[in-house]
Amino acid sequence: MRLLFTFAGGEGHPRPLLPLARAAAASGHSVVVSGAASMARVAASAGLELVPSGPDVVPQRVELRPIDMEHEYRVVREAYAGRFARARAADLLALYERSRPDVLVRDEFDFGAAIAAERLGIACVSVLVNASGGFVRAARLDEPGRRLRAEFGLRGELAGGPRGERGLPAESAGSQPAGERLPAEPARDVLGGDRL
Repeated sequence: MRLLFTFAGGEGHPRPLLPLARAAAASGHSVVVSGAASMARVAASAGLELVPSGPDVVPQRVELRPIDMEHEYRVVREAYAGRFARARAADLLALYERSRPDVLVRDEFDFGAAIAAERLGIACVSVLVNASGGFVRAARLDEPGRRLRAEFGLRGELAGGPRGERGLPAESAGSQPAGERLPAEPARDVLGGDRL
């Protein structure tokens, strides 16, 4: 199976994906990792090569600040669901032509990857990378989500709640009200063979 692992941000975004990518490669699957060019050393530390996509991010240390959720929501809305998503979707659509993945595995903030996977009609899996368990909210992504989807020829909006955190279009999210937790389901091996 051909797997494309993608991430939209700095070092905290690829780290949760890399053990999965490494295990998939060790199981004989074809693996491509794609994200910010400056994260090549992070991928290399896991024994994986990085194919650059989307805007680069410059790692920086900043002073610890009080929590400002409005600022965090603005970053998600304007960067991750805006300029990062637009550039990443375009780059990943082009990368698909070279790697032809069967499944795209993305970090929860890589909305561009979700758009690309939907446009291509391939399976897309989201991995939570935020220690808070995800704070992506549909109401905060309605406008940029609709614009982004329209730019790539898709209708609808990014859905909310736990399923929306996976970047599914609203019409795919089913009837479960936003904010409710998904029922526990047995783990399934989507790769075939041994579990990762």
